[in-house]
Amino acid sequence: MVGIVILNYNNSSQTLTCLDSLYAHCKGGNYKICVVDNRSRKEELEKLKLSCREHIIVAKSNNGYAQGNNLGCEWFDKDAEVDKILILNDDTRFTEDVITPLEAYLDGHPECGVAFPLVVAADGSVDKACARRAKSKSDLFIQATSLGKLGFKRNEFIDPTQVTGKDEVHTEVPPGSCMMLNKDVFKKIGWLDPHTFLYFEEHILGHKLKAKGLEVTLLPKIRITHLGAQTTTKQPSKAIYRHWRNSYIYYLKNYSGLCKPLVLWLEFRTWLKTLI
Repeated sequence: MVGIVILNYNNSSQTLTCLDSLYAHCKGGNYKICVVDNRSRKEELEKLKLSCREHIIVAKSNNGYAQGNNLGCEWFDKDAEVDKILILNDDTRFTEDVITPLEAYLDGHPECGVAFPLVVAADGSVDKACARRAKSKSDLFIQATSLGKLGFKRNEFIDPTQVTGKDEVHTEVPPGSCMMLNKDVFKKIGWLDPHTFLYFEEHILGHKLKAKGLEVTLLPKIRITHLGAQTTTKQPSKAIYRHWRNSYIYYLKNYSGLCKPLVLWLEFRTWLKTLI
């Protein structure tokens, strides 16, 4: 059985609409749902409690995407019936049943650490975040500087034309908006890294799965719609950049493989951008 974790933050209408689309297209019933409220405003939480028929966990404080989702994972860890976890953003919309084929794929492919559908935007275009390689050293350098504005492009994104229509595509970074893992595997790698508030959680997850010899697999023949940025647009841009900066620096220090002098320089460059 699949345990579905949906994180809600001041977005009760979005969360309820997501649930309605799930109910409409995933009628097999081989799943349970846990909604984690990440310390929303009182009126938003009350609206969620009034209309949501699923189990709700209310976080004591908003500690970000990873720790919020981990509360749901830990709740399902106590449920012996649940053997898989689906992390699902509240701004996703189902247009078909993706839960059943993802579950079936994991059952038939023990070498797979995480499976996910093709993620598309509201206009039907492929969300580039669903087909990514791990960040190379040059990608990290470009991201921390202004080289992107000078025409330098990062190599992490896979051309959508190379994935659509295929039965499966092995990538390196799953999309945080919709991804399914075996519960035991997820638990052994420590769920989502709690040291990140927002951003880089998927890259770290991909890194940990690779270290275990497990594959990151996109199933392009099933798809889900991701509206995108429904939570971050509610926060000031400086706060969003601060979240990105802190997660980026944590990733640099722990997962980038860069030499220490370059890490220190990129860290300085990233902090400098805060002041500009």
